[in-house]
Amino acid sequence: MIADIYQRDPISYSHSCQQFQIDNDARFDRLEKVNGYLFMVTKRQKKYKVVTIKNELGLHARSAAQIANIAVNSTANVWLKKDDKIADASSIIDILILACEKGTKMTIIIEDWADINILNAIVDLVDSGFGE
Repeated sequence: MIADIYQRDPISYSHSCQQFQIDNDARFDRLEKVNGYLFMVTKRQKKYKVVTIKNELGLHARSAAQIANIAVNSTANVWLKKDDKIADASSIIDILILACEKGTKMTIIIEDWADINILNAIVDLVDSGFGE
């Protein structure tokens, strides 16, 4: 759970009626009181992102290897999805089986929030056209 601690000044908490007053323009899902501290629980990022293959050669062996090199550093599985096919992002062969040409939409999926940097790194790689 992602939670941010805010000072008591902009937030007041009423025990009797369980109402919250927010004096600033904060975006959050809900407020929680834990061990005497008031937490604003914020919305999480999605565990997936959709990207479009931009380079002329599509998703070939070199670009698949670049994705796999990033994905092997994850704490949990990272998946690539094209239509109804799903591939393990740490396997070059699995990635190549997706046969992604230029213009193909592909979804990158992580299983663990600890891997959000892995997700973002793969998205950046694909968006850059794999540096080609």
